Amino acid sequence: MQRLVKPSVRYQRSYLAALAESRHERQVTKLPRPKGSFTDFVVMYQDMERGKNLQKGYVPATMYWLVSGTRFIGWICIRHRLTPRLRTFGGHIGYWIRPSERKKGFGTLMLRLGIRKAKALGIKKILIMCNQSNRGSRRIIEANGGKYLDVVRPKHHRNTREVRFWIRAS
Repeated sequence: MQRLVKPSVRYQRSYLAALAESRHERQVTKLPRPKGSFTDFVVMYQDMERGKNLQKGYVPATMYWLVSGTRFIGWICIRHRLTPRLRTFGGHIGYWIRPSERKKGFGTLMLRLGIRKAKALGIKKILIMCNQSNRGSRRIIEANGGKYLDVVRPKHHRNTREVRFWIRAS
């Protein structure tokens, strides 16, 4: 059974296997690489959720991993609030599924569970976006109630166009 969990060293082996699996991806959204120990990597996410030690321009965010048993399948990050930059690139939610687990329904499931988590954080109207060329991600967003807003070209990513959607957390 798949479920969302907070990052944990329990999933280190599977996470690192997913990282190796994704080494050739060129996407903007990808699997974050641990710097230092895996324990420090997990602590970084705990700090991020509490708003501690954030990089300039970052907001508090909660990271969840979709797992099945001890197998890491993907991640979903819920940003607690939006900045002007996140309104044009990023939104409230970002997510990623490891390459070997794509096209199996995990993205749709993970976003549905993530929407519930966002609602629990008090986010009622969720801004979510994907690259205009990413049809799979667009289908995932629409399957979870995403309503088309527009297409934007982020100032800091001139070579891309992002499709923005609103999702009501009800």
